Amino acid sequence: IAFDSFQQKLKKSNIYRNTLWHGDLWTTNILFKFDNIIPLDCRLVDFQLIRYCPPAQDLMSHIYLTTEKETRVQFLPLLLQEYYEELTNIVTSFGLDVETVFSFKEFQASCEYMRCQGVCVALLYAPINLTKAEDRLTIFGDEDNFDRIMKNDRREFIQAMMSKYPFYRERIGELVEDFYELCEKEQY
Repeated sequence: IAFDSFQQKLKKSNIYRNTLWHGDLWTTNILFKFDNIIPLDCRLVDFQLIRYCPPAQDLMSHIYLTTEKETRVQFLPLLLQEYYEELTNIVTSFGLDVETVFSFKEFQASCEYMRCQGVCVALLYAPINLTKAEDRLTIFGDEDNFDRIMKNDRREFIQAMMSKYPFYRERIGELVEDFYELCEKEQY
């Protein structure tokens, strides 16, 4: 049922403002420009999953894919506030009133609404995204392995990665906890 809710939230919302949504926003789909160690700019790439839905989808997916649970518990309100402040700066630079376009209250509500989507995306992508480069060769370097892991059954691969890497086991475990808590809260 939770994944049904996830699928529904990939569609245009009748409740929250909709925007173009990237759909696969994680670190390998963001190109950064640096001056030594100082980030100057970034560009998004890989638009094959683009959709029209609430912008909180990309944000919540990115947060769940790239942070540990402890970080989310401690800093999620601050991360959302920082994001909204930057959004305010951008919207204001176009001569618009951010409260009229997308109020902070609406933004917060849309983030809560899209939390399920963020957790589900993280559960789908994290087992692959969290693998080390040499282990990705196991997946992508052999067509039979790729089909088995990506299209049929990931259990054996995930169990092997969990046994091999404590950080992998911890992150996947945290996402499963988040999913369980979400299901309890939403009564799925």
